[in-house]
Amino acid sequence: MSTIKDETSTSTTKIILANATVWEDWKDRFLTQAVNLNLWDYLQGTKSLFIEPTRPKTINYPLKRHSAASQSRSQTIQEGNEETERPPSVQREPTFLDLTAEGQKAFQMDWTFYQDELKLYKEQHENIRKLKDWISSNISPHYQKTCCKPTEPVTKWYENLGKAAGISKRLDNTLARNAYRNALNPPKLRNLLAWTNSWEQAMTEAKNKEVLATTRTSEWFEDFLVAIKGVLPSWAESYGINKDHKVEDESLDYRTVANDLRKKASEYTNATKIAKGSFGPFGDEYTNAIKTANGSFGPTFADEGNDHPKQGSEEKAITKRQRDSPKGRQASRKRQKASDSSGKVDTASEHLSGKVVTASNESGMVCRACEAPHPTLKCYYLFPHKAPRLWIPKPRVQKLVEEALKEDSTLKEEVERLNDRTKRAKINDDED
Repeated sequence: MSTIKDETSTSTTKIILANATVWEDWKDRFLTQAVNLNLWDYLQGTKSLFIEPTRPKTINYPLKRHSAASQSRSQTIQEGNEETERPPSVQREPTFLDLTAEGQKAFQMDWTFYQDELKLYKEQHENIRKLKDWISSNISPHYQKTCCKPTEPVTKWYENLGKAAGISKRLDNTLARNAYRNALNPPKLRNLLAWTNSWEQAMTEAKNKEVLATTRTSEWFEDFLVAIKGVLPSWAESYGINKDHKVEDESLDYRTVANDLRKKASEYTNATKIAKGSFGPFGDEYTNAIKTANGSFGPTFADEGNDHPKQGSEEKAITKRQRDSPKGRQASRKRQKASDSSGKVDTASEHLSGKVVTASNESGMVCRACEAPHPTLKCYYLFPHKAPRLWIPKPRVQKLVEEALKEDSTLKEEVERLNDRTKRAKINDDED
């Protein structure tokens, strides 16, 4: 038996149809083969196969009167000024030269049509042979013997295989719906990338089978967010807000959602351990994947804009004024004494004097509370005393911060600890 290259993919695993469990996957491969060989419409019954064309014969065209092939004439016809005849029988088939001028012209035209039709017929015949060879090499010997008799057409082969190994449309839809529901089980952070791939595959199958839960964007997107909130609560909240307008107009594509989640998952895949006490890049969500120290801050989803415009320059101006004030100079002297005696710097005094403590790895960070592109330690919503006098909080962002503090106990404890320390330092300075 001749071989045929699998048109689906040279890198995919070969699927042998041996039972109903692999029917859907095998049918997809078969569909690819049939489409590539231009036979799918024929298998569906919407088109017929080409019929082998009939070769034109010179005897069916007008002959010259005095040609050697017209010795036994029984009938004459008049064509223009030249007398021609069509003999009922001749000793040999007339040649092209035995034809009249009009006969030669008609024969030449019919011969061109015949060659074109014969080419199409041969190509189709060869494609049918290739498809039969592919089927024979991708089914079990049992199905080859019971479903694919050599004398039967390929349409009959496919029909027999569908009856033997196929499943009903209703069962097919039920399996797709169950696979979609299973894909919505909340993932674990370490398996987030694999979960994303499984969810996207289940969505593709469910949409192809027109599972009701995947026909409306608002329904499948809500299912997605519920599943993700277990491991990425802040990211899911902000991502839902960011994509709300696309959900409303049904323009959000599930493949885009899957790619966005893969980008988020890559942060955990490529992460390294965060030093103890540093304000690192991940925070409470990250601690489910790797061990971090208490008090670390980090980003979640950064699709929203910066809610603190000009914050850097205003922070520097306020810091300079505080450092030059009498209280700032007094705190600086106290800090210097504490440093001389213990070798450590009082972080509360540093906050009071306006010198903001930042770790070197906070450059380009995203706030874990309000999702804006600044270090969590500089967030005005968490530390209002750092905000400029004319700064006005946004209600929507304030709500997002409150939700983050409810969901992230580590963040809440750290903010309270720093605020309490700042208050105590301020009270001490006032007493002095």
